[in-house]
Amino acid sequence: MATSGNGGRPFPEDLTVDILLRLPVESLLRFKCVCKNWYEIMKSHSFIREHMHWNSKSKSPQILIYDHSAPHDSPPITFVSVSDDGVLENPPDYLQGFRGMTYLLGSVDGLFLLEREIDGSIFDISLSLWNPATREVRPLPAANFELQPSFKQMDRQFGFGLDPMTNDYKVVWFRSFWDDIGNHTIPRQYAAVYSCSKDSWRILEPTNLIHEFCVEAFGTAYLNGTYYWLLGGGSCASNDCSVLSFDFGNEVFAEIGGPDVGRAFNHRNVRLVLLDDFIALMTVVEGFVYDIWVMIQPGVWNKQFTFQCTSYIKSWYSSALIFVNKRSHLFSYDVRTQTTRNLGFRHPGLRRTIWKTTDGCSVHFYKESLVTIKRENRESNH
Repeated sequence: MATSGNGGRPFPEDLTVDILLRLPVESLLRFKCVCKNWYEIMKSHSFIREHMHWNSKSKSPQILIYDHSAPHDSPPITFVSVSDDGVLENPPDYLQGFRGMTYLLGSVDGLFLLEREIDGSIFDISLSLWNPATREVRPLPAANFELQPSFKQMDRQFGFGLDPMTNDYKVVWFRSFWDDIGNHTIPRQYAAVYSCSKDSWRILEPTNLIHEFCVEAFGTAYLNGTYYWLLGGGSCASNDCSVLSFDFGNEVFAEIGGPDVGRAFNHRNVRLVLLDDFIALMTVVEGFVYDIWVMIQPGVWNKQFTFQCTSYIKSWYSSALIFVNKRSHLFSYDVRTQTTRNLGFRHPGLRRTIWKTTDGCSVHFYKESLVTIKRENRESNH
């Protein structure tokens, strides 16, 4: 490949790759049309992973805010820059189509999982994967759970991530029910896994887990091919704390014991977070004082540090947490450096607690990526 400024001599490919890695996704999508060589480089799996890795190390994340009660004359999604302290202007018009989402999960490698209830039914939902940088949206087919009329839905949980063995993005859907049999009520759990490469769901064998997800407790996290949920008793009053994990490679659930904090857990005051490259639990000591417990290996926890935050915590990324003050302003706080930054965004919905409702604002960290979720050409031609 030659350029106009190098006397017709070809650019070394490693130098070309090094330059392209530093460009934002929006520019790379335009430059795919420059020449066939650039197109082949940018669609390769190795370049996509390397670009994502470079972004994660050298660029600050953005914050995606979803307003569940946005008026019709404004988009439900706002992007806020962490480094520039302000709202990113001119949101694209297509974001209006995301109105009415029940739940957003992510991001994982720049992707979000979107959930929408159909006609307000907790049993009938639609799921989609979305890459905000490339604007790709992939609706997922329905998962055919064989449910009995006697079932009463107790909870549903999702996770998604990359199967590192096959480079396949997957979604796991975990559903809990009460089954009334005679005078007894029995909890039942079902799970299914969606594969992007196969574009289909696989119903897993009924799990032997008997825990109910504690909806008042916060926290899920994805790390290195495994998704994690915080578990608790149905009344959120259990003295024990544990974590449920799902390995996307072997598609197996496992329960991991929580740390021994020397006192009973109040699940309303526990949050599962991702601290740098570790799964961690953030627990309230008293008042506005928090402990951070890091999982060194499954079931082995070390208390990393203690910090204080007097405001409502909305989200967490690396060593920074996002919180909202009494005036509904969004701030970031680095627990390691103990520095606070005003992010230049205010919204009254930030003060409302979100759990799969149609009110208030949810807050998500986001780093753009070139990861594609398009179906194969042979599929799209059907």
